[in-house]
Amino acid sequence: MTVQEDSTLADVREPQTAKRTRLGRTAALAFVALLVIVGAAGLLGVHTRATSVSANGYKLTVVYPQVARAGQDIPWRATVTHPGGFGNQDVTIAVSSHYFDIMETQGWHPEPDQETATPNFYYLTFTAPPGDTLEVSYDTYIQPSAQLGRHADTVVIVDNKEVVRTSYRTWLVP
Repeated sequence: MTVQEDSTLADVREPQTAKRTRLGRTAALAFVALLVIVGAAGLLGVHTRATSVSANGYKLTVVYPQVARAGQDIPWRATVTHPGGFGNQDVTIAVSSHYFDIMETQGWHPEPDQETATPNFYYLTFTAPPGDTLEVSYDTYIQPSAQLGRHADTVVIVDNKEVVRTSYRTWLVP
């Protein structure tokens, strides 16, 4: 006689619900472990990206947060370059107004000479800088209550004409 034949549990089988429960716990723990690994690797933090486009003799480069989280400081910077300078023409940078709904601002650097808004765009007008480059940065962070990202267009307007435009998107993660 073997030991198994003497066992009172030899003919008892594990119920199907217990197997599913154990599988569910294992899957949940694997998911949590994956989240911890991804977070520890820094993949859920702020990731910046730059987009550049040239047209009509102007170059626009926007550095923006491609991926961000609520409550974190983020970079946003627009650089407009025009070889030979801007002359006496003011430069207006227009950004989709809804893009800034997810942000809390600390201010613009430099401060625009004039600001105005429409339902679609926030317009920042600057006196032509010396040289051939205008750089504008936005000191900001993602609002703690922000849950969804935003798409934006940034447009450079000189002499009441659009000279260059770029589009980008910021994704928010928990």
